[in-house]
Amino acid sequence: GADFDLLGNVLCSVVAMHDCISVPLIAAQDLSDEQIKKLDKLLSDLAWYPGLEPIVDRYASNAETPDLRSKMLNESLIKAGTRYVAFLDYDDLLFPHAYRWLINRLASTGKAVSFGRVYDTSYSSRTGLRLQRSRTYEYGYSYRDFVGHNHAPLHSFLIDRAKISTEDLEYHDGQRYMEDYFMTLQIFKQDNCDWDSLHENMYLGEYMHSVDRPHTLAFSD
Repeated sequence: GADFDLLGNVLCSVVAMHDCISVPLIAAQDLSDEQIKKLDKLLSDLAWYPGLEPIVDRYASNAETPDLRSKMLNESLIKAGTRYVAFLDYDDLLFPHAYRWLINRLASTGKAVSFGRVYDTSYSSRTGLRLQRSRTYEYGYSYRDFVGHNHAPLHSFLIDRAKISTEDLEYHDGQRYMEDYFMTLQIFKQDNCDWDSLHENMYLGEYMHSVDRPHTLAFSD
């Protein structure tokens, strides 16, 4: 049920990254053959680096596990063939400097994970217009803050795969809520993350929230 127009925006933001080559691994649940053709057409319209085109990984749900977001999230991390790995939902956006800045932080600190900030952006899914940006996610600066408040939205960080192990990563196929937090709690540690990057308050993208359609989970407290 994902919006292909939003996915197109996301893919454009990945293609436009400065000073790095991004290769999307697209985890797609329950797409019909017709939707796969539409996705292939969307991907073929964009200028990917020759020989490093996007990969589409198809998943099929069943009655017991109708929502495979946890499985797709974790298996994508395990399967990723690049040294640096980041996550991006189909309806969120990154700025062109995002991965360059994060990679430079990792290179200079030698850490496994580096962080930026993302705006909390309200938009109309009907018109596509952005209505308001706020700095909602600027309340965390440390490992202790992360454990207590989950201050790292999924697309606000970059992982150096050479410095983490995914062999013991645990996940539940049908987990529908906080599946990203469950994963990052196993990866982020006091000593392996570039927590100082959070003090830079470098804004890398937008966490998009539609004002006219429902979201999976939204807590105000």
